Amino acid sequence: MAKQTVKKAFQDAQNRRLKHPLDSGECKLLQVRTSLSRMQKTMDKIGEYLKNPSHFYKGQILDHCCTTDDKAVWIKSIPAQVAELLGYNILPAIAALTNDGLSKRDTVTTLDITNGMAKALLEDCERQQTRLKGGISVEYGMMKTGYSEVHGLLVDADRIAEDALQVLDYTSKKSLAHARYLQLGKNLAGNAHNT
Repeated sequence: MAKQTVKKAFQDAQNRRLKHPLDSGECKLLQVRTSLSRMQKTMDKIGEYLKNPSHFYKGQILDHCCTTDDKAVWIKSIPAQVAELLGYNILPAIAALTNDGLSKRDTVTTLDITNGMAKALLEDCERQQTRLKGGISVEYGMMKTGYSEVHGLLVDADRIAEDALQVLDYTSKKSLAHARYLQLGKNLAGNAHNT
């Protein structure tokens, strides 16, 4: 089976999403963050396994995503998985934040910033995919020391989703505060009128 390139994974994901548009961006971003968290925990567990393989049995599940037997295959698939998450979930979810109350202007601004971050992340995914084609031993060595460039892809994708959710949260709190201020003004004016 041929491995999917980062570029193709991203483009295919975007094309699939066109057939299934999102109604809510917030829910999808929360789901993506959960998936990315599980993937990060799995990377951490693989690191533990690499440091102390005698503490694990053959074929043991390493958190959610792989086993001791298929960890290399799973790690090598992460760059394409991140590209797919960006194309199918993260970027379309940010575009759908208007359905969650984010203004069109704020959505466009957030999407513009995010597209730049996504482009840089996709380039990093391509670099990692190319590096991993040369073998997994360098990545394993880094993971034993607690560092992983592949893990960084997951962190960066999560950061994009988290930043978008923070924009939504900030603007919703700001508009709620504004609405309360307006209501307070009406109440004060009504009270002044009643005296």
